[in-house]
Amino acid sequence: MQWQSSCRLQAICLKDENQLWKCIGWIGRCGIPGSIVSNRSSGGNGETGYSVLASLLGTQSSEVKDIKDKLFGY
Repeated sequence: MQWQSSCRLQAICLKDENQLWKCIGWIGRCGIPGSIVSNRSSGGNGETGYSVLASLLGTQSSEVKDIKDKLFGY
């Protein structure tokens, strides 16, 4: 499989009051076609985590929600 652009998923995690890590969200970033980077300064853009994962996996948003729930526990 050859990608048309570089995409990545990024978890947003913070430590809670007990110093335990908790993931509070996730985002996706995709670069311009033919690029190997997803930085905004290089023409990339931010996307929702759902849309990037659905696109990469070629699946429906309900399946993406199940995957997200398994990864992050919420």
